[in-house]
Amino acid sequence: MSTTPTLEFSAADQPEQPADRAAADRRAYRRTIRAFRSRRVLSAVLVAAVVTVVAAVVAMETIGYLVDQPVGVVPAGELAQTARDTAWDDPLVFLVAIVAGLIGVFLLLLAFLPGRSRALPAATDRSDTLLAVRPSAVERLAVRAAVAVPGIHHATAVCRRGRLRVRADTGLHDPTGLAAQTGHAVADRLAQFRLLRPPRIRVDLRYREE
Repeated sequence: MSTTPTLEFSAADQPEQPADRAAADRRAYRRTIRAFRSRRVLSAVLVAAVVTVVAAVVAMETIGYLVDQPVGVVPAGELAQTARDTAWDDPLVFLVAIVAGLIGVFLLLLAFLPGRSRALPAATDRSDTLLAVRPSAVERLAVRAAVAVPGIHHATAVCRRGRLRVRADTGLHDPTGLAAQTGHAVADRLAQFRLLRPPRIRVDLRYREE
């Protein structure tokens, strides 16, 4: 197997749009990105689970300490004695306070700042409708477009951070122009999604016999 030169071009190089249409597309893009941002569900579930477990342990230890039957999950007696013997100006107190404050700030940021959206906003004819395409759908469409090009017998695609990288295998010893043909085929196929900001396409050709 040998690797041939790559081709990179922008599928977003479209003719200039009227100013009002371009402004409308920018507004639709921002609205769609906000609507399809990650809600950090996994992070929320993990934090809730940790808080629940800690609260349950504290409750059990407190009740056990009050009825003189310690559960023993944590050394409550030793911790209480350490707290009584530690002065407020002790460096350990400052360290614990700083760590707790940093954790609190991190959790607040995690709660108020939504996650990064991986969805690709697409144009729609209705002003009250938001439409986005998953990167996986773009990847599947790109693969189908690439393998439909004569000379390409296998392809993979990865869409990430505004770039679509297509790796195509060809059995041709002289693939001159094949990378450009593949890139344009992928761009033409993606046009059916009407993406507001089409990804930049990179085509990597590799010589590999079938």
